[in-house]
Amino acid sequence: KQGLSNDPDEVDAIEELQEFLVELGLDVGRNGVDGKYGPRTIQAVKDFQGAFPDVVIDGDAGPETIGLIQDLRTDLARMQELVGILNDSAIPFTYKSGLAKLLERELTQEERTQLRQLLDKYEDFRQAFPEYQTMIFSNAENAVTGAAEPVVTEPVVTEPVVTEPVVTEPVVTEP
Repeated sequence: KQGLSNDPDEVDAIEELQEFLVELGLDVGRNGVDGKYGPRTIQAVKDFQGAFPDVVIDGDAGPETIGLIQDLRTDLARMQELVGILNDSAIPFTYKSGLAKLLERELTQEERTQLRQLLDKYEDFRQAFPEYQTMIFSNAENAVTGAAEPVVTEPVVTEPVVTEPVVTEPVVTEP
């Protein structure tokens, strides 16, 4: 192995990895982020690796896995930048300065295509980690499909609907 699992001296890098895995909602161990590459961190890395087709699932955060994390962060920043163009355009007219009005624009076809490609690239990842960066992915999806204007607010958490069980009378048949 050539990754962090074999290098206990890389405490800072392991902690950064663990922080990322925790952001995804993964369990990195009883003590949380502690810089130790234990069995739960290995499993969390495997879970992350499993969200990408054609990636070796070995639990070791080597160059390929670290590259995936860096690509994900870079691509999310690009999605946010592109969606930000639309958010800037969604500011009510009365609040915009003259300069902001001059800069207002829609996404180009190339930018929409780039968003679509990024969404497609992370489709498996989004299914594996549906709670991770939902606003960025949702806003990017809306920008590509032309759905409702992007929003910058946090998602509303709703309580689950609890329904009463339906009680039916048993059917008795005579022999």
